[in-house]
Amino acid sequence: MLRSCSNSFKKEYLFKYYVIVLLLLQIVPSNTQAKVTEINKYYVRLDVQNINNRFKKANLFMMPIKDDFRAKNFKKYRAIGMANENSIVDVETSAINSAIRFILEKNGLKSLEAKKTNINSNTESEVIIISYEGVVKKPYEIIQKGYDRNNNYVVDLNIFFSPIAYREEWNELYKKHKVKSFFKQIKENIKELLE
Repeated sequence: MLRSCSNSFKKEYLFKYYVIVLLLLQIVPSNTQAKVTEINKYYVRLDVQNINNRFKKANLFMMPIKDDFRAKNFKKYRAIGMANENSIVDVETSAINSAIRFILEKNGLKSLEAKKTNINSNTESEVIIISYEGVVKKPYEIIQKGYDRNNNYVVDLNIFFSPIAYREEWNELYKKHKVKSFFKQIKENIKELLE
């Protein structure tokens, strides 16, 4: 009788142990509502296209990301963005995008892609695309905003920005990111268990 009692105690203990381990190893899903509100980082990329050494166009891409291990270190940058009333989107967003472009060009990871294309059999054109990459954190800290005397909308703001790390650093940054996120998840799971 004593032996069977101890076996049932061991089984119960092992069951509780496995449940806790599963929670800690993220197999049991945690609160998804909290994960949605945590997204405040955006991958940003500016592509500037030149054809035959003449500016053609510039495109700014912004994509929300949960976490990007390639963002090396965030710093606060102050920038002034400007937009006029002919903007495709609202003037404040255009002015903020202008400030992000400025920060990307000064501090983003710069890469270059060059290619030659044939327009017709006699003419060849050289296309150069310069890309600047980084990650920004929202919300932005707006210091001042409004119209200037030329009727341009101006925004003076602080933006937390990190350039994308060089490709050679990605492996080490990925390992650090996984360890950090593992312990963060353990902390969150323990907090949920205690609530």
